Amino acid sequence: MQAVNGYPDLHRRQVAWLADCHRRGLAIYGQGVTVRQPFHVTLEDWNLFDMAPSWNRSLQGSREQKLRNLRDPALRGAMIEEYDAKKIPVAVLGGPVEDWVFESFAHARTLAPLVGRRLGDIARDRAQHAVECLFDLSLEDDLHASFLTQSASGDDPQHVAELLASPYVMAGVSDGGAHGKFATGGAYSTDVLEWLVRETAVLSAEQAHHKLAWLPAQAAGMRDRGAAIEGLAADLIVYDPRAIRRAPHWTTAPIAHDQPAGEWRRVQKAEGYHWTIVGGEITFEGDRCTGATPGRLLRSNARSRA
Repeated sequence: MQAVNGYPDLHRRQVAWLADCHRRGLAIYGQGVTVRQPFHVTLEDWNLFDMAPSWNRSLQGSREQKLRNLRDPALRGAMIEEYDAKKIPVAVLGGPVEDWVFESFAHARTLAPLVGRRLGDIARDRAQHAVECLFDLSLEDDLHASFLTQSASGDDPQHVAELLASPYVMAGVSDGGAHGKFATGGAYSTDVLEWLVRETAVLSAEQAHHKLAWLPAQAAGMRDRGAAIEGLAADLIVYDPRAIRRAPHWTTAPIAHDQPAGEWRRVQKAEGYHWTIVGGEITFEGDRCTGATPGRLLRSNARSRA
């Protein structure tokens, strides 16, 4: 569930639908996209425009095939036509290409003066369509050129607070790394505390804890955890509310080559956490893993510590 730039009433319709479900006795809960989440796009890896046939065809196959496709005038024209025809829901996929920022290059040093500039402005200077400019910059850097989109979840904290005002919406959603080369969705818990609690104060700390811990546990049928109450499981995070932050910055996601077969992903660290405690044991001190693994598989509607 998203509060998306360009769709100001989307989250209100979603919340109303959830409320109607509960009125009809259907215990359905929503996961709110409550994280500032831009995408880091390289045409070597990007596949979130696959719903447009020409984009799907052009960005399939090996690097050499993609290079040939992106140089093909007919395919380029078809991709621009699909973009202009709004066959791609750009509002929920990082905003218009014109508003993407040229983030980095790997080899083409002639592109250095363009780093940090808005793609629409570069395209205007080159007398190009923004999508054509995207292709050419990518080709100049052998598809390594990276572009930073707008936040895919919107960036208006008031809209996100409206979304979370529903008693049936939990904070945060992550796809478990399915788009690990594009984004770091798992940063949502830190961003709720940094952005929505400390920076903008649209949520209190107590509301954030409820949305991040108690409500997800209840929605999953786990009645013995989710709050610091006597008798419940001792799963706790101790943090400094003045220091909690995504690091190095929420728009920055360095690359780590730590996946099987030498593959890579984007990662983001966090600062301000003191201890992570599971079942009464400290599993992390700051960002250092202690090696303790007290966690167990949890099953709905069962006391997980039995």
